[in-house]
Amino acid sequence: MLDVERKLRVLVVDDCRDTAEGIATLLAMFGQAPRTARTGFEAIAIARSFDPELVLLDVALPDLSGYDVARELRRSHPRSYLVALTGHVRAADRERAYRSGFDVHVAKPIGADSLMVLVEVARREASCRPSASRSRAAATYSTTSDPT
Repeated sequence: MLDVERKLRVLVVDDCRDTAEGIATLLAMFGQAPRTARTGFEAIAIARSFDPELVLLDVALPDLSGYDVARELRRSHPRSYLVALTGHVRAADRERAYRSGFDVHVAKPIGADSLMVLVEVARREASCRPSASRSRAAATYSTTSDPT
């Protein structure tokens, strides 16, 4: 059974307005809290205040590549579950997505059932991941506590 009691903050990033709004509408119908962005810079700015738990991110954006946006979001929002939602589906595209910090690579178009599976996976993953401040503290600890 899908947990739709708690709204998940979802950022949908796609330069095609119809795609972004369509996905956001589906997410809202399923009880989630979506926001949309049409550029990489807009996505990064929205993420600062919105703190998304799930990011559905097209890799072909007009200003920054989705790969660059993913690297920045992975650094600034380590708890976010990052999904490359794209038409770029070759093995090399998937490898590049994973190297850039995406958690999963999904081909467009995405169906409602698959979208809700991603919501549930993101909900579980977000609860298990360290926050940015905890990650920095752990990194500081590990570099300063080594007795060698």
